[in-house]
Amino acid sequence: AQIQKEIAASAIPQYERAAVQTENALNILMGKLPESIKTGEGLMKESAPPEIPTGLPSTLLERRPDILQAQYLLASQTANIGVAEAMRFPAISLTGMVGLASSELASITSSGGAWSVGGGLFGPIFEFYKNIRRVQIEEAKTKEVLYFYENTVLIAFQEVDDALVEIDTFRNQKSAVERKVIAAKNANRLAKLRYDKGVSSYLEVLDTERSLFSAQLELSELKQQYLNGYVKLYKALGGGWLDKEEDREMKKVSRKMKNAEN
Repeated sequence: AQIQKEIAASAIPQYERAAVQTENALNILMGKLPESIKTGEGLMKESAPPEIPTGLPSTLLERRPDILQAQYLLASQTANIGVAEAMRFPAISLTGMVGLASSELASITSSGGAWSVGGGLFGPIFEFYKNIRRVQIEEAKTKEVLYFYENTVLIAFQEVDDALVEIDTFRNQKSAVERKVIAAKNANRLAKLRYDKGVSSYLEVLDTERSLFSAQLELSELKQQYLNGYVKLYKALGGGWLDKEEDREMKKVSRKMKNAEN
């Protein structure tokens, strides 16, 4: 009996240690010094978030910071193609004195991939083939950034699907372990009755208590993983989702803003 008691007692400090480390990490994220965090109900009394609505639009993923970053990188790199393209064109004066046509404009020619004015080649900025290569380099970089953007979007969809699968499977697993805990409690109750009636030894009671402790520990871990699945989904969606009432309120606000702009 003493051994079983100490086995159970030895499991408590590791969870206390993990709880304090998690609280410290959360405080650092909030820009605070390490301290205890006031909590509400215990883990087993925490209720699951609202039911996930069907038909969540994929546009929710556009709020994710990594997708926004990839979008801006792609837009920036696409603009670099335009800059490189512009470098292929000559920069001369189109007008001369008193607004008349410039003599440079009248004598500009292109031959063999190089621009010239009055038979003289432009300076290094008009190196035609080098500027063509610049455009090709920027186009290749843009393709690379495009692949990065597409991969970021695919990873986002994967994370959403993984979170949804976790929530569903942990919910089913938790239900099974809850039934296991109920069965372990009944077995422990019957073992104590048998011991009180002198039918069995106290070893049977200890064995059922050990099974009950193990089942309760498994249930608490599953409950944590189940709730963490919602946290992962919230993160994967870039900020969770709106329920029907919040969605209606958001649409009203959007309509008011549009009417105000008009």
